[in-house]
Amino acid sequence: MSELFIDRSDSRTRIVKELGYSSYQKYCESDLWKRIKAEVFAISPACCICNAPPFTVHHDFYSRPNLSGKSLKGLYPICKRCHDTVHFDENRKKVSPTQARKRLLFLMPKKKSLPF
Repeated sequence: MSELFIDRSDSRTRIVKELGYSSYQKYCESDLWKRIKAEVFAISPACCICNAPPFTVHHDFYSRPNLSGKSLKGLYPICKRCHDTVHFDENRKKVSPTQARKRLLFLMPKKKSLPF
């Protein structure tokens, strides 16, 4: 399967189950995810939007390579404030994955490039 954009809901659930986790939440608590986050932070130790220390890693898309740690493509270090801005509107309602992607790309400095 190509590493191009993959539907977030179905595929994320399917891939984390194939990786041996009962849910995305369990995946996020795993040593695998901790290792992936640490690798992203080591390469890019600042929020991709504001340069603050990162809180987590944002998935621009989900794929087997980036969920398994074989690729860091589509993973962005991000601080809590910027992560919330990307995922929630002004009424604190969660936005769609497409809207989150648009918000991330709009907020990221145009000249910002990540090494992966």
